[in-house]
Amino acid sequence: MSSAKEVKAALKPFVGSLIAFNNSEPLSKILQDDEKIELAGFGKGNNIIVLSDQRIIFFEGAFRIKPEPYERNKIVNFHTERTAKHDYFKFNYENSNIVYPIDRKKKVTEFAVELEKVLGDIENNDHGVKENVNLKGKICVGLEIINGTDQLGFHAQMWYTMYQEASGEVKFAADSKFPIDGTFKLIGYDRTENFKQSISNVIGGAALGRIYGTAGAITGALAARGTGKDLSTASILLQRENGERFILIAKCNQKTLEQLQAFIPAVTENEIKHIEIATSPADEIKKYKELLDMGAITQEEFDAKKKQLLGI
Repeated sequence: MSSAKEVKAALKPFVGSLIAFNNSEPLSKILQDDEKIELAGFGKGNNIIVLSDQRIIFFEGAFRIKPEPYERNKIVNFHTERTAKHDYFKFNYENSNIVYPIDRKKKVTEFAVELEKVLGDIENNDHGVKENVNLKGKICVGLEIINGTDQLGFHAQMWYTMYQEASGEVKFAADSKFPIDGTFKLIGYDRTENFKQSISNVIGGAALGRIYGTAGAITGALAARGTGKDLSTASILLQRENGERFILIAKCNQKTLEQLQAFIPAVTENEIKHIEIATSPADEIKKYKELLDMGAITQEEFDAKKKQLLGI
């Protein structure tokens, strides 16, 4: 199945003519010639989810497929999980826990039952209702994350709440209240008015390049501002329990900044200045290549940094 016309015909019985038409073109571009649609339905709003005989494909609005499709044979423990207010599709995929928010509507519920019949483990599908996070009395901040959501497992989610129950550690909740598994060490964070500079600082600049940043560095970015929309971002460095570190990039206006300043990092500003990044030139080049692919730096900037790292 490769043509948009064939894809539309296959989708129409599941989602109707209009939705099938809107999504047939992008879907036709990624389906293999021998790949067939088995099931389709709605997730959140008019965003559809398509199950083929090889993959499950999530749409994020008409014409957009995000993230990359998941191969069916790598999906483990697919199920629907309900909180007090929201429903989610949840499953394990390779080394990630994937959570996809869905509407609590009859047509979605019926679709979820069909998906679980095909993908789910019947013995593990009775997960009941998971309690929402109680944020009362906790240090917390709402974050609109623009890069790094895959690190938290919520590929289709941008809004998170980061909260602190113990000094130096943070947890996350998606959609304000849905708890994400795992506790992370808060190494540090930095704020800048320029998104491109923010990422560069984290990877190799003066602010966060060699020391991974400090909580205090964020205050240094505060300067007299004019009126207008605040386009500042925050780079938040976290560490998993296994020692792996990763960075989240989130929008950071004045209110977000003030809330971030209430968090207690894992180490003090003086201690963090002695932390070195143990990375090879190849690791650094890989990070800059990711920035190039994102469009955050130019080809010329990438080539210059590559030569610098290789000592050419």
